[in-house]
Amino acid sequence: MATLQQIGARLEAIREKTPRGGAHWKPGSVAHVLARARKAGLLPPAA
Repeated sequence: MATLQQIGARLEAIREKTPRGGAHWKPGSVAHVLARARKAGLLPPAA
């Protein structure tokens, strides 16, 4: 399982912009996006 920091690093590597249009993903930003995806039913609940 990847850490939030590792996920952020991968998003930066593929040049995915943050929700606010930035280039640097912070672990909190990754967590927020994952939480929103879970709430929308796009991801299973966290274990």
